[in-house]
Amino acid sequence: MLKRESLSRPNANTRAVFLYLSIWNELRSFSEKLEYRPGRLFVNVYKRPKYVSPNSMVSEDLGVITAPMPDQPIERCKADVGLLSQIIVSKFADHLPLYRQDGILACRRQV
Repeated sequence: MLKRESLSRPNANTRAVFLYLSIWNELRSFSEKLEYRPGRLFVNVYKRPKYVSPNSMVSEDLGVITAPMPDQPIERCKADVGLLSQIIVSKFADHLPLYRQDGILACRRQV
C-alpha cells in the first residue's frame, strides 16, 4: 500500500529556542491514518519531530515540545478525512450497509 509522509513542525518562534533531537528515531512521534481517494487507498504518515530546550536543565523552561497534529474530525481515529467521507456517502447516498462496505474494502482494496 502506498504511504505518503508529511512532517509537522512547531511555529518558527518556538523552534528558534529549541534544538532538534535527531540522534534517535524514537524521539519522533508519528501516526498513520488510512486515506481514500477515488479508486485507491493509501496511508498518510504524520511525523512530528521532538525539540528540546537547551536551558531546560537549568531553568523552568519547557523541556520537550512536539508540533500538534493536524485537525481531525474524530480524535484518535485511524481513518482520515477521505475515508470517512467515502463511508458516509456510501452509507447514506448509495444505501450501502456498513457490512457491505467492509466486504468491498476487504476484497477489492486488501484492507
